[in-house]
This record gives sequence, C-alpha cells and structure tokens, in this order.
Amino acid sequence: MREAENPHYDEPVGEGGDEEPMGKGRRQVRVMSRAEYEESIRRLARCDGFTTRDVTGLLAALDEALLSEVPFAKVGCSVMCQGAVVSVGRNSLKTDPLQRKWNKYRTFDYLTPSDPSNMDSIHAEIAALKAIPYPVDRQLKWRHARIYVFRLAPGLPLGQGMSRPCPACWNAIADKGARQVVYSTREGFAKEQLLRHGI
Repeated sequence: MREAENPHYDEPVGEGGDEEPMGKGRRQVRVMSRAEYEESIRRLARCDGFTTRDVTGLLAALDEALLSEVPFAKVGCSVMCQGAVVSVGRNSLKTDPLQRKWNKYRTFDYLTPSDPSNMDSIHAEIAALKAIPYPVDRQLKWRHARIYVFRLAPGLPLGQGMSRPCPACWNAIADKGARQVVYSTREGFAKEQLLRHGI
C-alpha cells in the first residue's frame, strides 16, 4: 500500500501547502482513538470467529495498553476465567524481581546492555499475573483461564502490532497452568494453546 493511500498517515506537518514534511519523507502518524480501536477489535474478532468473551478480554488488554508509559511498545494484558476479567496489567519501565526470575528463559536482549536497569522491566503478562490476589490465584481454575495481550502500534495499518509473549512470559503463564493465549498481530489476532509445561 502506498503511503498516500494509507488512512493512518496525516498530511505533512506544517501549515502551508508548499512546505516540506518534517524531515525527509516523514509524516505525522495518526493515533487511533479508543472507540476506533474497539470497532477494529470487534470487526477483526468477528472475522476470526472469536467469542464475545474474547472481545471483552481484548478490550481489557487494550485499555491497559493505552495506560502504558512505555513510549516504544505499549502493551496491555488481561486474564479471564469463566467469563470474568480476573486481572489486568501493562508493561512498564520499572524493574521487577518477578520479571527478573522469568528472564532466564529469554534468549535475546533487545535493550541496550549499557542500560541494564531496563533489562528486567516488567512485561504486561507478568504484571497481570502478579496483580492477581493470592486467595483468588489459589482458587482460580487456571486450565480454564485465557490470557489476552494487545500491543498498540499507531504507524501500522490496523494500529496494532505483534504481541506474542516472549519466552519468559510464556513460561510464567505455563507455570500458572493457563493453556490459552490470544494476542494481537499486525494482521489481526492469533490464538495459541499450551499443551505442556515449558516452551
């Protein structure tokens, strides 16, 4: 798709029609509203055969992603069980010991080694798992739980990006006993089922 046909790009930044865009070929990225994201999620979910519960879980994850303070990757997560949202979480630049524990399963570091404080910044999935109160966690039927992850990506055509959990988050989810994960992709959504503990 040519840039001019992409509805997710605004006109060049500047007041006059003769002015050049900011930088070489740069255009201001249009950020979708919450209502536009919701409409997009509902439309894509219908096409992919998702249930009303799936839409509820994805919308809860979207709301958390909108609250994320991470500028380069706004990710939200929700945990649903028996039709109810049990917990939500979003990624943060703050470090967390639980994330550090599960990072032993990560095989790559996309953050700079010169800034080790961000290596253990909490992911949305870990934040959602951590937010579940202990009594609820103990009574939850994890095999029936479903994890939803949503990533905002304003520059992409659907406004969403790949949010497949990293190996650290997959192992944390599997350790709880959850078996189903739904996450956003550039083209829509994907469902994965965990068949065994460990990835």
